[in-house]
Amino acid sequence: RAVFGVMALFGATILAVVFFRLDESRSPATAAKAAGEHPLSGYLDLLRQKRLVGYTLVGAFNGATLFGYLSIAPDLFIDIWGYTSGQFAGIFAGIAVGVIGASQINRALLRYHSPDDVLAVATVVAAIFGLALVVLALAGAGPWWIIAGLFAVLTSNGFIGANALAGALNVDPLRAGSTSGLFGAANFALGGLSSAIGAALHDGTARPLALIMLVALAGAVFAFYRLARPADQPSA
Repeated sequence: RAVFGVMALFGATILAVVFFRLDESRSPATAAKAAGEHPLSGYLDLLRQKRLVGYTLVGAFNGATLFGYLSIAPDLFIDIWGYTSGQFAGIFAGIAVGVIGASQINRALLRYHSPDDVLAVATVVAAIFGLALVVLALAGAGPWWIIAGLFAVLTSNGFIGANALAGALNVDPLRAGSTSGLFGAANFALGGLSSAIGAALHDGTARPLALIMLVALAGAVFAFYRLARPADQPSA
């Protein structure tokens, strides 16, 4: 219950800040675009744009790794491996710190490189980490090896998620709101599917989680290089 109380407090705080301090950032052209078309037709038009679909899938596939982790990790860590809830919370927090740290490194990288440059490398590196995690899981590696692999895989969210969203928003700037909604919906849809598959395949080992993550990260690589990447951008 305390979690929901804290979330409600944060929500109320954000609402107050937006209402009293955030000026309207929508341009007249964007407002005219929104007023001149039906929302459904706008979404259908967005889905016809290959690059936008690509960026959306990159973000959704990468996000699916986190949802898969959330669905399997508590039972795996606490019930199977015997960690206490407090220890699991510490591990969870450590991975979260990794994601935040990666986001800050990404911010520094964007001073010298474009989001596409970062995605070109980050998606491939994340998939390599995913493959390493599968190898560790299949080999029956100990919990701390698996945790290290999960840390490496999940920190990729700090490099991929924001850049994929930035790429999607830049494809059709006049439909930024619809693009953001589509991006979020795809993220939760693939995340829900990842969670369901993870729960169905969970066998008391890290193997199902590792395989789900590898498939998702491979999907992100495919979506970027085959759909999202600009035609004039060289391969990584």
